[in-house]
Amino acid sequence: MRRNYLAVAVILLASLFLLQDKLGLNFGKNNGGNTNKKEQPQPQPNPNPQPPSEMSYKGKKVQVTKHAACRMECRFIKENEIMEVLAQDYINTAKTRNDGDCPSYAYEGKTNTGKRLRIVVADCEKIAKLVTVIDLNSDFKCVCD
Repeated sequence: MRRNYLAVAVILLASLFLLQDKLGLNFGKNNGGNTNKKEQPQPQPNPNPQPPSEMSYKGKKVQVTKHAACRMECRFIKENEIMEVLAQDYINTAKTRNDGDCPSYAYEGKTNTGKRLRIVVADCEKIAKLVTVIDLNSDFKCVCD
């Protein structure tokens, strides 16, 4: 009789272990029990992000908007990665706007570290403005103004 209870207990524990992902249980896993979901770190954005040093675009100084600085920080995108993508000179025309005094161009490319980025630059008469930066491979939950 004891063997029957022991066998049932072993089968029950083995079943729970095998079904833990479907049941939402966590037996020693540190990722919430879901081994298929790739979780990205979600830092809290700095309320006063510092713009990067000097960037240039077509010989013009790049002014980094507050929004772009926040997105860079939240999405772990560095100035050198932005310059890499701009140097590739591939423009996604579907994401580009040419209306008004400062047309915006959506550059896309892959960095040396493997990130696929979209860099949006507004090309004004005397300066260029970095509007936003997007990591096309990751969905970061940024909170930026």
